[in-house]
Amino acid sequence: MNTSGGLGANINEYWEERWKDIVSTDHDYDGDYLIRLMVHKIELIHKYFTEMYLKLEPDDEDRVDLTKIIRSLNKCIEIGNKVLSFNYGEEADKIFDEYGNPSWFIESSEEEEYKEWDKLCSEASEARKKDIEKFFRTVGKYIDSWWV
Repeated sequence: MNTSGGLGANINEYWEERWKDIVSTDHDYDGDYLIRLMVHKIELIHKYFTEMYLKLEPDDEDRVDLTKIIRSLNKCIEIGNKVLSFNYGEEADKIFDEYGNPSWFIESSEEEEYKEWDKLCSEASEARKKDIEKFFRTVGKYIDSWWV
């Protein structure tokens, strides 16, 4: 870290304030890290445009453009946070909580519960996959409009 007090120190402090917490959670085995990183960046962009919006006069024409940008950022943040929330398998979790480890189903006579659990897990996985695709599609749709 640059402790000379010059511009480098300010840049390091600025970077640490904005990125240290998110970068420090990186792991090679974390498949959601890219989405978490992108949501964080989009939240920083959202903050920037919101602050800019609040500085404008109510009749300023740029407020309309900023409103569109802020809405598109909100949409991306919402979808990304949904993916990161891990709330896709709640129904399957209920069966797991009631019957325990899924291997128990195979060893027991509760085959129907296992089939239901497996079906719910597959549906949850598919729903999450669709939301991940939606997140990247939505970012792709709006990203160029954030810097014009």
